[in-house]
Amino acid sequence: MRPDKLLEHVRRQPFQPFRLFLTNGEHFDVAHPELIVVTMREVVVAKSTRRGAVPESSVMIDPMHITHLEPLNGAKKSSPRKPRKQ
Repeated sequence: MRPDKLLEHVRRQPFQPFRLFLTNGEHFDVAHPELIVVTMREVVVAKSTRRGAVPESSVMIDPMHITHLEPLNGAKKSSPRKPRKQ
């Protein structure tokens, strides 16, 4: 996946948690935008077993090994905003 496309998902407002899928079948969840760093050469994902806890470790991923991402369960898919009626 191109780093700029991944960064669009990280910067999306409001943020929507997502799961990254890799070419080797592994996947990593990104529950908060502060838990991922995207550069041109690598993506660093912080891993934590408890929500809100300090991450215990991190994994470095080559962006070319990210096949796709999907919203995590419970996350709302983005939809175009409709204008409010007055």
